[in-house]
Amino acid sequence: MASSYRRMFRIHVPSPTVVLFGAVIMYCCASVACGDEHAQKALIEAYRTAESAHQAESLSIKLFQKATTAELLSMQTHENSGIALKAAWTLAHREIVKRNATRDDDWQMQRFLGFLEGRLRVEIPKFLQTAKVYQHSESRTWFLYPGSEPGTLPMRPQPDWPELTHSKDGSIWTLVDGKDRIEVDVPKNRKYHLRNLALIGVSEKRIFLGLPLNVGSPFGIRCFNRKKGNLEWIAGVWADGGFVRHMGLGMHRFDLIEHDGEVLVLGVCDLALYIASYDAETGEARFRFSTRY
Repeated sequence: MASSYRRMFRIHVPSPTVVLFGAVIMYCCASVACGDEHAQKALIEAYRTAESAHQAESLSIKLFQKATTAELLSMQTHENSGIALKAAWTLAHREIVKRNATRDDDWQMQRFLGFLEGRLRVEIPKFLQTAKVYQHSESRTWFLYPGSEPGTLPMRPQPDWPELTHSKDGSIWTLVDGKDRIEVDVPKNRKYHLRNLALIGVSEKRIFLGLPLNVGSPFGIRCFNRKKGNLEWIAGVWADGGFVRHMGLGMHRFDLIEHDGEVLVLGVCDLALYIASYDAETGEARFRFSTRY
């Protein structure tokens, strides 16, 4: 009986070889995880510093489209708002595709816009608040928003803001700010479109002028010193990335907001919803976000 009792409670002590093998396996797993973490950090940095929309799109596929839900949730807290917004949009887009959501079933879109507003700490324009997804695929999204219906008038500046005027032939453009007049150098290919689509943003010290096309192709913004009237900087907005050569008229709405030392460009067009942030003093890009790249 005693012998049987001892057999029942005998403790098996693994050999040193087994212990060593287990330790090696654990070390290898930790190394792989560590390597994955370093690889992801490198990919995030490459995406953050991408020099073009095409480069960003290629990196976006690796970083966001192939990421797990847990990885995307983690990236939503990233210090760079472009990374956080892209992670949040990727999660929203997956759910939209999974549920085959329609424009009337837009709670994921509204949830994303709430995240966007909270992250930027600004009130987003009304045309963004009411933007809807009207078509989607595994990797693309098309948007519907106020102003995208035919015959809708484009946005105009506020009544007390500087006025943008032009000569009859469109060769001379002038910002009229009270008694001050600021001449604007406008690219030739933008003169026709500016008559309806140029947008002005104003702060106490600066005037921002957006020079878009009537579609979401990349465009430029100019910053003028409001007191001196001189051009301080020019920055490029990637918008929908320029992946598509647009034919004919399209729809494009955006706004310019200076907030907490940065200039935010918030826009939406048929093919993308996008945001770009620039340093108000220098025009240096702080972050970019687009549903397209």
